[in-house]
Amino acid sequence: MEYYAKSVIPIIESNYDKLTPAEKTIADFFSQ
Repeated sequence: MEYYAKSVIPIIESNYDKLTPAEKTIADFFSQ
């Protein structure tokens, strides 16, 4: 899970502008 989170965060950050509000909420939750 640690590795998964580390690899996913850069992807989330690079696509953050394209996310829906709901996805941004999830992204914010994961990147805390």
